[in-house]
Amino acid sequence: AMLIEDPELGDAAFTALNSIGVAARGQLMAALTNHHPHVRRSAMSCLAREPIVDEPEVLTALIHLMQDTNPTVATDTVHALVRMNRHI
Repeated sequence: AMLIEDPELGDAAFTALNSIGVAARGQLMAALTNHHPHVRRSAMSCLAREPIVDEPEVLTALIHLMQDTNPTVATDTVHALVRMNRHI
């Protein structure tokens, strides 16, 4: 399993990816389609920050994530975009 899926180390992995910032965009974007809802939610939280959220492909992916099959992921994505004051 990937480190981001690890129940004990996943948070640390996302903290590291978040610290890397825009350079981690590819890994974070890929995590948006992970089969674990907590992984998708964590990736969304990292991507829903400036300046990375202002990249068109990131914003498009987050808009798509608002329709996630997991209601918590979908709702948290909506709330993150509203907090960022992104007009979607």
